[in-house]
Amino acid sequence: MTVCLLMALSQTLEAEDLPRLEWFGGYSHLWERNQTAAGWNASMSANVNRWLGMVADFSGHYLPEEVFGSASNSGRSRPSHYRFLVGPQLSWRTSKRLTAGMHALVGLTHTRIDTSGISIPGYPFSSEAFPYSMTTTDNDFGGAVGAMLDIRATDHIAVRLIQFDYLGNPSAVRFSVGIVMLHGRRGQ
Repeated sequence: MTVCLLMALSQTLEAEDLPRLEWFGGYSHLWERNQTAAGWNASMSANVNRWLGMVADFSGHYLPEEVFGSASNSGRSRPSHYRFLVGPQLSWRTSKRLTAGMHALVGLTHTRIDTSGISIPGYPFSSEAFPYSMTTTDNDFGGAVGAMLDIRATDHIAVRLIQFDYLGNPSAVRFSVGIVMLHGRRGQ
């Protein structure tokens, strides 16, 4: 009932207020398994009508470097996560300046771990050290369920005050803020 009421209210907006495309880019912060990671979030939304759009969402997060060591092996490891997700977005445009929305996205998660260090395979009988560097990657299915709130600054620019997403596989929470570029106009 509430969704129907919000959709009816959104129909009162003038036709020229609906952008065809919305480009978002900004800072993102991720909480995953008792770790935090800074990164970026970008998306493109194509609005089908006043309340429905299709979203392509991309993000990258970089966890803090981990240092490890023993008598025969020492090094550094730097994990990073990338997500490539698509899906529908429902938007409520109840005023000319404010847009709230929610989305359900599915796609691919890509994890990359860069590791480098020094190994002494014959320790303690040999002190000959061998430097090494390797990259491990993993691709898996991923998803996100989230919401966002934008406030329009001009006819072509909005500010994303907050975007909150619950991410699956691995389970994490993502917050993003940034700028939304509004492009083109779509009639009802």
